[in-house]
Amino acid sequence: MSDKLIFLIMYCGGGLVFSAISLPLLFRKIPPNNWYGFRVQATLKDPKVWYAANEYMARRLLFVGIITAAAALVGYFVPDLGVVPYFVGCTLVMLVSLYANLVQGMNFLRQR
Repeated sequence: MSDKLIFLIMYCGGGLVFSAISLPLLFRKIPPNNWYGFRVQATLKDPKVWYAANEYMARRLLFVGIITAAAALVGYFVPDLGVVPYFVGCTLVMLVSLYANLVQGMNFLRQR
């Protein structure tokens, strides 16, 4: 199995995991806890804030999962794209998306 195929499986799998873990939060099925969700002081103190913030963040995490998997799929089929640029590109897409998600979540809490 080629390195590029391993990275394809890894990033598509990671994208699916991000998407899957976002769904219970999106549908407000996870109560405030110390293990799973957007856990900051403001969300842990108030269940109303917890559910609103986690739904907001889950929508974005679902997008992160989709875009990570899509970037991995598209990059895999780009002719002559080497393994290192493919890996770096997929990693950047994932990390930048996760960082943007975090910034948007913090801005959401400031506006409440």
